[in-house]
Amino acid sequence: MNQRLKLALVTLTMAAFVASPLSAQQAPDAVSAGTVDGKKYVKEADKKAIEEVIQRYLAGWRNLDAQILAGIWDKAYDRLSYWPVELDRPITSWKGIEQYYEAVTKTLEIKEFRASDPIIDVFGDVAYASPKTLFSAVTKETGEKTEAEGRVSFILRRESGKWLVTNYLEPH
Repeated sequence: MNQRLKLALVTLTMAAFVASPLSAQQAPDAVSAGTVDGKKYVKEADKKAIEEVIQRYLAGWRNLDAQILAGIWDKAYDRLSYWPVELDRPITSWKGIEQYYEAVTKTLEIKEFRASDPIIDVFGDVAYASPKTLFSAVTKETGEKTEAEGRVSFILRRESGKWLVTNYLEPH
């Protein structure tokens, strides 16, 4: 087969690929997310893995387990940020986040914590997730009730194939 014919076949094959719509499941393996025909897509595997991080976060709180909560974080990342609603500014070190979890998991009794309708977007090895949450707890010592409802924000990065949290923000 001559060079011109090979080039024509490659061009036709690529044109057919570009013209066909992609779903999240059909996203090219080399790409995590993108836009085709003006529609955004996120690979289903990435979306599922990020949703699992959110579920582990909820499980950590429901079980008041600081180790589960710690397990979702990228401890090696040097610009961590965790900003719970009750603080005036974010916690910006792994040691601070770990100490926060150790303290707060001993002082609360969780009544309810659920998440729904997550907005997830992936930009290569970085992702954004923002689920709606409903949180209800009681302070063990005082009986003071805490309730919060709104969208929280997770920023994650993929490290060695695993999605880990680098930043977290509750509505203020």
